Amino acid sequence: MKNDEIKSIKNLENIQDLLLELPEFKYQKGLTDKLDNKKDDFTYETMLEIVLWKTNRFPEIDNDLIVKINALRKGYDEDLSDNILIKLLDSKGFDLPMASTFLRFIDSDYFQIIDQRVYRIL
Repeated sequence: MKNDEIKSIKNLENIQDLLLELPEFKYQKGLTDKLDNKKDDFTYETMLEIVLWKTNRFPEIDNDLIVKINALRKGYDEDLSDNILIKLLDSKGFDLPMASTFLRFIDSDYFQIIDQRVYRIL
């Protein structure tokens, strides 16, 4: 919308016409659609999803990764932990500090959190 178009808005009908010309809203499309189409009650999880939507930090994790994470929680396996780390780093919303945080809570005997300062050094 150009400045001269903004100045020419004189009534609600003109505003509605201009809004129809705006490009489609594509911010975090999957989560936006999920939240827009929510018909049941809000839960704690819904509130967290909205916060993550707003901060653009909503992770995209498939069920296969969750199954592997739960398998690693039952017993340490180096190959499995390597696979999980690679999948986390390949997922939207994860960098090394976030991935290491997940691993730490999966098994604190084997993993520690790599914070931003350590990450910069590495």
